Amino acid sequence: MSSAYQVLARKYRPQQFSEVVGQPHIVRTLENAIARQRIAHAYLFVGPRGTGKTTLARIFAKALNCAKSKAPTAKPCGECSSCAEIAAGNSMDVLEIDGASNNGVEQVRELRETVRYAPSAARFKIIYIDEVHMLSTPAFNALLKTLEEPPPHVKFLFATTDPQKIPLTILSRCQRFDLRRIPSDLIVKHLRGIAQAEKVEVSDNALLAVARGAAGGMRDAQSALDQLIAFCGNKIEESDVLAIFGLAPREQILALARNLLDARRAEVVETIGRLSDEGRDLSRLLDELVERFRALLILLTGAKPSDATEEELAELREEAARLKRGRALRILEILGAAQEQMRHALSKRIHLEVALLNAIETQHEIALEELIARLQGIGGTPRPVSAPPPPLPPSALPAADTPSLREAPPAPPAPPEEPLPEVGALWTRLLEALDKSTPLLKTALVQARPISLSQDTLVVGFDRTLEFEKDVADTPKNREALVARLYDLTQRAFNLRIVFADDPDLLDGKDPAAKAVRSASSPEDDAAAFENDPLIRKALDLFKGEIMKVKRPTGR
Repeated sequence: MSSAYQVLARKYRPQQFSEVVGQPHIVRTLENAIARQRIAHAYLFVGPRGTGKTTLARIFAKALNCAKSKAPTAKPCGECSSCAEIAAGNSMDVLEIDGASNNGVEQVRELRETVRYAPSAARFKIIYIDEVHMLSTPAFNALLKTLEEPPPHVKFLFATTDPQKIPLTILSRCQRFDLRRIPSDLIVKHLRGIAQAEKVEVSDNALLAVARGAAGGMRDAQSALDQLIAFCGNKIEESDVLAIFGLAPREQILALARNLLDARRAEVVETIGRLSDEGRDLSRLLDELVERFRALLILLTGAKPSDATEEELAELREEAARLKRGRALRILEILGAAQEQMRHALSKRIHLEVALLNAIETQHEIALEELIARLQGIGGTPRPVSAPPPPLPPSALPAADTPSLREAPPAPPAPPEEPLPEVGALWTRLLEALDKSTPLLKTALVQARPISLSQDTLVVGFDRTLEFEKDVADTPKNREALVARLYDLTQRAFNLRIVFADDPDLLDGKDPAAKAVRSASSPEDDAAAFENDPLIRKALDLFKGEIMKVKRPTGR
């Protein structure tokens, strides 16, 4: 009778620290802790699925309990009864517990009773709880005291993919190790060694496609290779990988990214339709596009993407030469938001089409700083200054003794100044324009009030008791967002000042924008300024008139 088949993920599971792939920072720390006899009582391994959490826990357990060594060793023999039982998962002194199915307080109480007794044969009694975040709150509370002061013969090893769900009281009592996603080149190298051992011929492009599909998880990559061998036999090509896992060819992803950059909308829509008809995974396609534009952004910052091959780097440099960093950021924002929404979309194809077409429209966007620079004549060619009109000939001047306005030469017409919006209405529209992505900002601004609106500045005031709310609103990021909203609402470039409403500068006239505040509360000043205007004085003299009332225009 033939023995049961063992899948590749189990057959080629690392048995020594030196065989662990992609986690050198954790391996080094654990080896040093063993060598220096600084072994803690609780360890927490955090990371995505398939990156080696259980593997590291088992190797560490073997290192602590290896029977061939008189003390814990960083190089367990793998041959003694203790190492063999731990590797097989049936050691009496190493308890592997599934946190998802043993998450109640009763199971934890039983565990507390178990750890009171010394190990039967090994050096330490080791408790390994996988997916520990699945424990209930009462279960964590029941575990807390034992975890804080365990018996000297007990070591706790925990693993989780979601550390945010673990209480801080538990986290603070563990040494935490964060496992990284394994780079594609390391996955390819490891899979090539497995393929050679299994006498399977696999092309480099096929291995790279498997690594792409695994998204940094070694176990996923090994399971995929296992499935491919069952499907293809002893020879595997890239087309086989793409067909089985619904991945898009690299050439089509490259073409799609370039069509997006060049704003070829029809080609983008046609490519998505073709890939959808072929049964490709559109969510995975979006993930690959996000990774590509992330790599482009990293290149634009002057760094080098860690996962890119030399061939990919050459392609990325060619695309980066046609892309600005600001646009790369905007495209990533759009595609990143679409990733989250894609999970709940009824039609992934329509959702992906809309996301990519929105990303294309970023070619027409202008950064706020660039817009302000252009308006101020800094960002490009300075705005031309119109020459003064030529002097009028003497014959065109009115006679000195003629008191007629009709005989005076007409003054050159001043360009009409666009009226300012009413400040209260503008403030209401601005608050309504703040979306749900900035709830804290909107909550803070609701408690503020507009103080003044001039041709280039909106002044917003907070009471002195609202210092926290003022600090929330008065950050560079939030001011930039508000200025952008103001531009969207008015098509004018306003500056924004956020002050305390009782700021002395607003009262003593040092602040230019304070003139609008002072005039708003002092009609007498308005009348005096109006009466002293030279043209008004001349009109009053000619017509023997007097000023009865000064009324300010709305919004001033």
